[in-house]
Amino acid sequence: ADRDFYLDPFDFSGVGTSISASSKWATMITDTLFLSADHSHPGDSSDTSTVRFHYTNDPNGGYEDRTVIGGTQISGDLWLGQLDAPVSSQVAKYNLLSQADSSALRGEKIFMFGKANNSADPVANTTNQRVGRNVISSSVSTWISFNYNESETTASATYYRSLGVDEAYSVQGDSGGPSFILVNNQPVFVETRTGATGGSNIAGVLDLLQAQVAAYSGGAETVNVVSLPAKRTAPVLVEDFQNDTVGTAPGGAWLTAYAKVRDDGDDRSSTVISDPGYFGDAGNHI
Repeated sequence: ADRDFYLDPFDFSGVGTSISASSKWATMITDTLFLSADHSHPGDSSDTSTVRFHYTNDPNGGYEDRTVIGGTQISGDLWLGQLDAPVSSQVAKYNLLSQADSSALRGEKIFMFGKANNSADPVANTTNQRVGRNVISSSVSTWISFNYNESETTASATYYRSLGVDEAYSVQGDSGGPSFILVNNQPVFVETRTGATGGSNIAGVLDLLQAQVAAYSGGAETVNVVSLPAKRTAPVLVEDFQNDTVGTAPGGAWLTAYAKVRDDGDDRSSTVISDPGYFGDAGNHI
Protein backbone atom coordinates (compact mmCIF):
# COMPACT_ATOMS: atom_id res chain seq x y z
CA ALA A 1 0.00 0.00 0.00
CA ASP A 2 1.09 3.56 -0.70
CA ARG A 3 -0.39 5.78 1.98
CA ASP A 4 0.78 8.91 0.14
CA PHE A 5 -1.36 8.07 -2.87
CA TYR A 6 -4.56 10.06 -3.09
CA LEU A 7 -6.78 7.01 -3.67
CA ASP A 8 -4.71 4.39 -1.90
CA PRO A 9 -7.66 2.31 -0.56
CA PHE A 10 -8.84 1.51 -4.09
CA ASP A 11 -7.52 -0.84 -6.76
CA PHE A 12 -6.60 0.88 -10.03
CA SER A 13 -4.50 -1.93 -11.46
CA GLY A 14 -7.02 -2.22 -14.30
CA VAL A 15 -6.08 1.20 -15.66
CA GLY A 16 -3.35 0.49 -18.19
CA THR A 17 -1.56 2.37 -20.95
CA SER A 18 0.27 1.40 -24.10
CA ILE A 19 4.06 1.20 -24.03
CA SER A 20 4.74 4.04 -26.42
CA ALA A 21 5.62 7.70 -26.75
CA SER A 22 1.93 8.59 -26.80
CA SER A 23 0.97 6.10 -24.04
CA LYS A 24 -2.75 5.60 -24.73
CA TRP A 25 -5.32 4.38 -22.20
CA ALA A 26 -6.98 0.99 -21.65
CA THR A 27 -9.37 0.43 -18.73
CA MET A 28 -10.52 -3.14 -18.13
CA ILE A 29 -14.20 -4.11 -17.91
CA THR A 30 -13.87 -7.90 -18.37
CA ASP A 31 -10.98 -10.40 -18.49
CA THR A 32 -10.07 -9.55 -22.10
CA LEU A 33 -11.98 -6.37 -22.97
CA PHE A 34 -11.25 -2.73 -22.20
CA LEU A 35 -12.61 0.73 -23.00
CA SER A 36 -10.81 3.72 -24.46
CA ALA A 37 -11.47 6.59 -26.90
CA ASP A 38 -12.27 5.86 -30.53
CA HIS A 39 -10.06 8.73 -31.70
CA SER A 40 -7.10 7.69 -29.55
CA HIS A 41 -6.57 4.15 -28.23
CA PRO A 42 -3.88 1.47 -27.94
CA GLY A 43 -3.34 -0.29 -31.25
CA ASP A 44 -4.60 2.53 -33.43
CA SER A 45 -2.64 3.66 -36.49
CA SER A 46 -0.40 5.97 -34.43
CA ASP A 47 0.31 3.69 -31.48
CA THR A 48 1.75 0.38 -30.37
CA SER A 49 -0.58 -2.50 -29.52
CA THR A 50 1.18 -3.52 -26.27
CA VAL A 51 -0.53 -2.42 -23.04
CA ARG A 52 0.99 -2.55 -19.53
CA PHE A 53 -0.97 -2.93 -16.28
CA HIS A 54 0.83 -2.15 -13.00
CA TYR A 55 -0.40 -4.09 -9.98
CA THR A 56 0.20 -1.30 -7.44
CA ASN A 57 1.10 2.39 -7.25
CA ASP A 58 4.78 1.42 -7.07
CA PRO A 59 6.42 2.07 -10.47
CA ASN A 60 9.03 -0.55 -9.60
CA GLY A 61 6.44 -3.16 -8.63
CA GLY A 62 4.86 -5.99 -10.57
CA TYR A 63 3.07 -5.64 -13.87
CA GLU A 64 1.84 -7.59 -16.86
CA ASP A 65 1.63 -6.84 -20.58
CA ARG A 66 -1.02 -7.76 -23.12
CA THR A 67 -1.44 -7.14 -26.84
CA VAL A 68 -4.46 -5.49 -28.46
CA ILE A 69 -5.78 -7.75 -31.23
CA GLY A 70 -8.99 -5.95 -32.20
CA GLY A 71 -11.78 -3.65 -31.24
CA THR A 72 -14.73 -1.58 -32.38
CA GLN A 73 -16.41 1.78 -31.94
CA ILE A 74 -19.40 1.48 -29.61
CA SER A 75 -20.95 4.92 -30.08
CA GLY A 76 -19.52 8.38 -30.54
CA ASP A 77 -15.98 8.36 -29.15
CA LEU A 78 -16.27 5.20 -27.02
CA TRP A 79 -14.10 2.29 -28.19
CA LEU A 80 -14.05 -1.34 -27.04
CA GLY A 81 -10.72 -3.12 -27.33
CA GLN A 82 -9.81 -6.81 -27.09
CA LEU A 83 -6.60 -8.29 -25.66
CA ASP A 84 -4.81 -11.40 -26.87
CA ALA A 85 -5.24 -13.17 -23.51
CA PRO A 86 -7.13 -12.63 -20.25
CA VAL A 87 -5.48 -10.44 -17.65
CA SER A 88 -4.66 -12.12 -14.36
CA SER A 89 -6.58 -11.83 -11.11
CA GLN A 90 -4.07 -9.14 -10.05
CA VAL A 91 -5.58 -6.75 -12.60
CA ALA A 92 -8.91 -5.15 -11.64
CA LYS A 93 -11.99 -5.24 -13.84
CA TYR A 94 -14.38 -2.34 -13.14
CA ASN A 95 -18.10 -2.13 -12.54
CA LEU A 96 -20.25 0.05 -14.80
CA LEU A 97 -23.43 1.97 -14.02
CA SER A 98 -26.84 0.77 -15.15
CA GLN A 99 -28.40 2.44 -18.16
CA ALA A 100 -31.10 3.91 -15.92
CA ASP A 101 -28.40 5.99 -14.23
CA SER A 102 -27.04 7.55 -17.43
CA SER A 103 -28.69 10.93 -16.78
CA ALA A 104 -28.59 10.86 -12.97
CA LEU A 105 -25.02 11.91 -12.34
CA ARG A 106 -25.18 15.70 -12.05
CA GLY A 107 -23.38 16.87 -8.94
CA GLU A 108 -21.50 13.63 -8.33
CA LYS A 109 -17.84 13.73 -7.36
CA ILE A 110 -15.68 12.22 -10.08
CA PHE A 111 -12.06 11.01 -9.97
CA MET A 112 -10.34 11.64 -13.29
CA PHE A 113 -7.15 9.98 -14.54
CA GLY A 114 -4.76 11.98 -16.68
CA LYS A 115 -1.17 12.17 -17.80
CA ALA A 116 1.94 13.78 -16.49
CA ASN A 117 4.28 14.89 -19.24
CA ASN A 118 5.21 12.00 -21.49
CA SER A 119 8.90 11.27 -21.81
CA ALA A 120 11.03 9.78 -24.56
CA ASP A 121 11.02 6.49 -22.63
CA PRO A 122 7.91 4.46 -23.57
CA VAL A 123 8.22 2.23 -20.48
CA ALA A 124 8.44 5.22 -18.14
CA ASN A 125 5.30 6.63 -19.74
CA THR A 126 3.25 3.73 -18.38
CA THR A 127 3.71 5.15 -14.86
CA ASN A 128 3.16 8.81 -15.78
CA GLN A 129 -0.41 8.81 -14.49
CA ARG A 130 -2.08 11.39 -12.28
CA VAL A 131 -5.51 11.43 -10.66
CA GLY A 132 -7.59 14.26 -9.27
CA ARG A 133 -11.11 15.30 -8.47
CA ASN A 134 -13.85 17.15 -10.28
CA VAL A 135 -17.66 17.31 -10.19
CA ILE A 136 -20.05 16.24 -12.94
CA SER A 137 -21.91 19.30 -14.15
CA SER A 138 -24.27 17.49 -16.54
CA SER A 139 -24.93 14.02 -17.90
CA VAL A 140 -26.98 13.05 -20.92
CA SER A 141 -27.33 9.73 -22.66
CA THR A 142 -23.94 9.79 -24.38
CA TRP A 143 -21.96 12.60 -22.71
CA ILE A 144 -20.68 13.60 -19.28
CA SER A 145 -19.43 17.13 -18.59
CA PHE A 146 -17.17 18.26 -15.77
CA ASN A 147 -16.15 21.87 -15.95
CA TYR A 148 -14.58 23.10 -12.80
CA ASN A 149 -11.83 24.93 -14.63
CA GLU A 150 -11.04 28.23 -12.98
CA SER A 151 -7.35 28.90 -13.64
CA GLU A 152 -4.87 30.18 -11.09
CA THR A 153 -1.24 30.95 -11.69
CA THR A 154 1.82 30.21 -9.56
CA ALA A 155 5.38 31.21 -10.30
CA SER A 156 5.88 27.95 -12.16
CA ALA A 157 2.57 27.04 -13.81
CA THR A 158 -1.05 27.76 -14.47
CA TYR A 159 -3.37 25.20 -12.93
CA TYR A 160 -7.02 24.78 -12.01
CA ARG A 161 -8.33 24.68 -8.48
CA SER A 162 -11.70 26.33 -8.08
CA LEU A 163 -12.77 23.03 -6.50
CA GLY A 164 -9.63 22.57 -4.41
CA VAL A 165 -5.95 21.94 -4.93
CA ASP A 166 -6.67 18.35 -5.99
CA GLU A 167 -8.88 19.48 -8.86
CA ALA A 168 -8.28 17.58 -12.10
CA TYR A 169 -8.47 19.02 -15.59
CA SER A 170 -7.84 17.56 -19.03
CA VAL A 171 -4.88 18.19 -21.28
CA GLN A 172 -3.64 16.67 -24.53
CA GLY A 173 -2.84 13.01 -23.94
CA ASP A 174 -5.73 12.39 -21.55
CA SER A 175 -8.04 11.18 -24.34
CA GLY A 176 -9.41 7.75 -23.51
CA GLY A 177 -8.46 8.09 -19.85
CA PRO A 178 -11.04 6.85 -17.34
CA SER A 179 -13.10 8.61 -14.69
CA PHE A 180 -14.69 6.94 -11.68
CA ILE A 181 -17.28 7.67 -9.05
CA LEU A 182 -17.50 5.80 -5.75
CA VAL A 183 -20.54 3.59 -5.15
CA ASN A 184 -20.67 1.69 -1.87
CA ASN A 185 -17.03 2.62 -1.40
CA GLN A 186 -15.92 1.02 -4.67
CA PRO A 187 -14.76 2.73 -7.88
CA VAL A 188 -17.29 2.56 -10.71
CA PHE A 189 -16.11 3.38 -14.24
CA VAL A 190 -18.40 6.04 -15.75
CA GLU A 191 -16.55 7.91 -18.49
CA THR A 192 -13.71 7.92 -21.01
CA ARG A 193 -12.18 11.28 -21.88
CA THR A 194 -12.89 12.92 -25.21
CA GLY A 195 -12.34 16.66 -24.75
CA ALA A 196 -11.29 19.32 -22.27
CA THR A 197 -14.60 19.40 -20.43
CA GLY A 198 -16.16 15.98 -20.94
CA GLY A 199 -16.26 12.50 -22.33
CA SER A 200 -18.32 9.46 -23.27
CA ASN A 201 -21.06 8.46 -20.81
CA ILE A 202 -20.68 4.67 -20.67
CA ALA A 203 -24.03 4.04 -18.98
CA GLY A 204 -25.84 5.85 -21.79
CA VAL A 205 -24.77 3.25 -24.36
CA LEU A 206 -24.70 0.22 -22.06
CA ASP A 207 -27.02 -1.90 -24.22
CA LEU A 208 -24.78 -1.39 -27.27
CA LEU A 209 -21.70 -2.12 -25.20
CA GLN A 210 -23.11 -5.31 -23.71
CA ALA A 211 -24.00 -6.59 -27.17
CA GLN A 212 -20.43 -6.04 -28.39
CA VAL A 213 -18.93 -7.60 -25.26
CA ALA A 214 -20.99 -10.71 -25.94
CA ALA A 215 -19.97 -10.74 -29.60
CA TYR A 216 -16.23 -10.30 -28.97
CA SER A 217 -16.10 -12.84 -26.16
CA GLY A 218 -18.37 -15.40 -27.80
CA GLY A 219 -20.80 -14.95 -24.90
CA ALA A 220 -18.15 -15.98 -22.36
CA GLU A 221 -17.74 -12.56 -20.73
CA THR A 222 -20.19 -10.01 -19.35
CA VAL A 223 -19.81 -6.61 -17.72
CA ASN A 224 -20.74 -6.15 -14.08
CA VAL A 225 -23.41 -3.46 -13.64
CA VAL A 226 -24.36 -1.60 -10.46
CA SER A 227 -26.96 1.06 -9.67
CA LEU A 228 -26.71 4.36 -7.87
CA PRO A 229 -27.99 4.18 -4.28
CA ALA A 230 -30.74 6.55 -3.23
CA LYS A 231 -29.28 9.93 -2.42
CA ARG A 232 -29.63 11.81 0.82
CA THR A 233 -32.70 13.97 1.18
CA ALA A 234 -30.87 16.79 2.95
CA PRO A 235 -29.80 19.54 0.53
CA VAL A 236 -26.10 20.03 -0.11
CA LEU A 237 -24.19 22.79 -1.85
CA VAL A 238 -23.64 22.24 -5.54
CA GLU A 239 -22.11 24.46 -8.17
CA ASP A 240 -24.27 26.01 -10.90
CA PHE A 241 -21.73 25.82 -13.69
CA GLN A 242 -23.81 27.80 -16.15
CA ASN A 243 -24.27 30.85 -13.94
CA ASP A 244 -21.17 30.62 -11.74
CA THR A 245 -23.22 30.71 -8.57
CA VAL A 246 -23.51 28.42 -5.60
CA GLY A 247 -26.89 27.19 -4.47
CA THR A 248 -28.62 24.23 -2.89
CA ALA A 249 -30.12 21.21 -4.57
CA PRO A 250 -31.82 18.09 -3.24
CA GLY A 251 -29.70 15.02 -2.82
CA GLY A 252 -25.94 14.85 -2.96
CA ALA A 253 -23.05 12.46 -2.81
CA TRP A 254 -23.63 9.31 -0.77
CA LEU A 255 -20.01 8.98 0.22
CA THR A 256 -17.54 11.25 1.97
CA ALA A 257 -14.01 10.10 1.36
CA TYR A 258 -11.01 10.30 3.63
CA ALA A 259 -8.53 11.72 1.17
CA LYS A 260 -4.81 11.16 1.11
CA VAL A 261 -2.72 13.00 -1.38
CA ARG A 262 0.18 12.40 -3.71
CA ASP A 263 3.07 14.82 -3.16
CA ASP A 264 3.94 15.80 -6.71
CA GLY A 265 6.80 18.06 -5.68
CA ASP A 266 5.09 21.36 -6.40
CA ASP A 267 4.82 24.28 -4.03
CA ARG A 268 1.60 23.09 -2.35
CA SER A 269 2.66 20.70 0.39
CA SER A 270 0.82 17.44 0.92
CA THR A 271 -1.58 17.13 3.81
CA VAL A 272 -4.01 14.51 5.06
CA ILE A 273 -7.50 15.85 5.62
CA SER A 274 -11.07 14.65 6.00
CA ASP A 275 -12.91 15.53 2.82
CA PRO A 276 -16.39 16.81 3.75
CA GLY A 277 -17.87 16.31 0.31
CA TYR A 278 -17.87 18.36 -2.85
CA PHE A 279 -15.83 21.30 -1.67
CA GLY A 280 -13.18 19.78 0.60
CA ASP A 281 -9.75 21.21 -0.17
CA ALA A 282 -7.99 17.86 -0.37
CA GLY A 283 -4.70 17.07 -1.97
CA ASN A 284 -2.82 18.18 -5.05
CA HIS A 285 -3.95 18.70 -8.61
CA ILE A 286 -2.92 16.29 -11.32
